[in-house]
Amino acid sequence: MQMALPIFFIFTVYAVINAQLPLFLTAAGYTVTEVGILLAVFECFGTFCTFLLTPVVERQKNYGLPLLLYSLLTLILPLPIIGIHHFTIAAVALGLYAVGYRGLVPLSDAIVNNVLADKSSDYGKVRAIGSFSFVIMAIILQIFGDVRKETRVQMILWMSVPAFCTCLSCFAVPGLMTGKTGVPREEPGKKRERSSFRSELSGFPAEFWLGIMITFAAFLGTSPISKFFSLYVTDSLHINAAPVLWALSAASEVPFMFFSGRLIRRYGSARLLIPCTACISLRLIVYILFPSFAGALAGQLLNSVTYGIFHPAAIAFVSEHCPPDKRITGLTLYSVLSNGVASIIGSAAGGFIIDNSGYPLLFFSFALFPLAGIAIFYIWRRCHR
Repeated sequence: MQMALPIFFIFTVYAVINAQLPLFLTAAGYTVTEVGILLAVFECFGTFCTFLLTPVVERQKNYGLPLLLYSLLTLILPLPIIGIHHFTIAAVALGLYAVGYRGLVPLSDAIVNNVLADKSSDYGKVRAIGSFSFVIMAIILQIFGDVRKETRVQMILWMSVPAFCTCLSCFAVPGLMTGKTGVPREEPGKKRERSSFRSELSGFPAEFWLGIMITFAAFLGTSPISKFFSLYVTDSLHINAAPVLWALSAASEVPFMFFSGRLIRRYGSARLLIPCTACISLRLIVYILFPSFAGALAGQLLNSVTYGIFHPAAIAFVSEHCPPDKRITGLTLYSVLSNGVASIIGSAAGGFIIDNSGYPLLFFSFALFPLAGIAIFYIWRRCHR
């Protein structure tokens, strides 16, 4: 539980961005198509820049300093993103912000897994703290925030105050800033050698890349939810309930995430990924069939499976199928290639589809991707028995 405080505050940052960033951008005067493009830039920078920085971070003997630097980016950059109404400036600032935002979770995940060592299946218990803080922050947003009435200064503070707390929390973990906590355990007499970027990506088995494929299909299915759900609730359902729906979504995942270790030990991470991925398609269909508050609530509660079990199972799968000294690389590949690339595609296509065809077509088209991922998974397994 050494990383409890940083994880708590990291996910308060995530709560604000998940629930409010698209609304903040529309309140700043951008159209839905422009918001989609800005979110795609956000994901593109966060995906590929974080990916390129990973080998540099991996070679460090102190993971606390990179975690602090990522936090500082999320603290400083809300000012130009919201404070200056200029599309190019917003795009560049969002891109740089995304580097810090996208870097926080895989790096903190790697630190946690290095601390847990052989008990990585207990990751869900630690990660449940993040879900809990996400819920608290979303409730605070629902009670005290209303993007339709907020000034730019207020929106900047919503983004920057949690980031400031994250920066401070890095100093609260004993040994984190001095490199004594969270780094891989080295074998006696073995020196860490400098390696090329290509060598950092080598040594991963085929099963690892299969996991990346199915989690990519899963995250592609969830990208309309993560990027446009708040706009869907506000603009299509015409209710001011996005933060509380995000809070209920995160709350539903907490018990499942906390006990996910037992499920992983009993059934295995790979076996859990399949039904969780199928539930993503079900979740999207629910939004189509029941375009109401009740339907939105039912879909959000399915997050208990589509993230509460899915994410710990995916983290366990990645940790099981990558060398211990490349755990940050493996987790970043998961974050970048699975989540990041899927979010880029979903953001870029989503805004265009909404403006031209509406939310039902958006949800239906993206519901097909998780099913395709499951089919490919079974075909690959059958061919490699």
